[in-house]
Amino acid sequence: MKKNDLILIFLVAAIAVGALIWMQASKEPEADRWAVIESYGELVEVIPITESTEREIRIGDEAVYNLVIISQGEVNMIESDCPDQICVETKSASEIGDMIVCLPHQVIVYITDQPVEE
Repeated sequence: MKKNDLILIFLVAAIAVGALIWMQASKEPEADRWAVIESYGELVEVIPITESTEREIRIGDEAVYNLVIISQGEVNMIESDCPDQICVETKSASEIGDMIVCLPHQVIVYITDQPVEE
């Protein structure tokens, strides 16, 4: 092999490695956790949780409601019109098995490692 052949092989390999690194870095991370929201025993929504997930979900109507925010890999119930406000005061749910419950409105939000089918 000549010197130019080695330079060409090195150049092609460097471009291939660079393209592979760029494709991996630009790929959306796959969710390893899902937020499952249920209301009155019915599945409302299943949301994959990643660090880039930003969602606001309103459950209920004008008279009876809960407001759930998913941001920076955490789930919070930030607002509810229930009398005791325990669900709003509950800490963020971020780990598998964490749960936020509003008993007066029968809303359950929990984190799982398996996507639940709607």
